[in-house]
Amino acid sequence: LDGFDEVQVVTDPREAVRVIRQASPELVVLDVRMPHLSGAQVIQAIGSRPGHRPALLIYSATAREELDKALLGTGLGYDVFLAKPATLVELKTAIAAALAAGERR
Repeated sequence: LDGFDEVQVVTDPREAVRVIRQASPELVVLDVRMPHLSGAQVIQAIGSRPGHRPALLIYSATAREELDKALLGTGLGYDVFLAKPATLVELKTAIAAALAAGERR
């Protein structure tokens, strides 16, 4: 993607938690339904540690209510939800919105 110095792709959410904790990225694009850990579990794992929290863009087909319910009462959340499928323009717009929301925190 244009405008980013480094983009990492991780397909296992358990590995994603480790990478996020080590790399402290500006932005994380995350699905909700994944094997091994759900999107809510990843958010809880990275949100439970003090310090930097990346902007979170959730990119999922159907699971918004499921995610909101799982995060209810945790004090954790996400910045932008983008429903699949999305165009590249919609994805770029959502990335910009997530980054802007992350800066306001």
